[in-house]
This record gives sequence, C-alpha cells and structure tokens, in this order.
Amino acid sequence: VGTKWTLAKQTNFGETISYKSLSKNCSIKGFSITAVKAGSCKIIASAPGSTNYLAYSGSDTFTISKK
Repeated sequence: VGTKWTLAKQTNFGETISYKSLSKNCSIKGFSITAVKAGSCKIIASAPGSTNYLAYSGSDTFTISKK
C-alpha cells in the first residue's frame, strides 16, 4: 500500500496510451498508478489506431498486499 509505479506513455508505434482503474484499491493519475489499499486492482489500457496500426485495448489485474 502506498507504492507508486510509472506506466508507459506510448505504444511502440508512438500512440499515446490511456489508463483507467476499475478498482478502488488503486488509483491512476496521468501515467502513474498508486496502490491505495490491499486487495485486487484492475486497470484498462487503450490506445488509438492509425492508418497502419489497429487500436489497442487490454486489461490487467493484480493483487496489492498490505505493508
């Protein structure tokens, strides 16, 4: 709890990635995610497509432990 991670700002192809938290156990501000309380944290990442690349959307879930 209280740990902060920096998230990638762009895809390998230069598109900006957007992030959203689906859990109250973690929060996202800009390109940082912070563990708020112990439990499960689910985030969604998405990036627009371009002429050469498809749009991307994916999610990840991880567990936050107590300190």
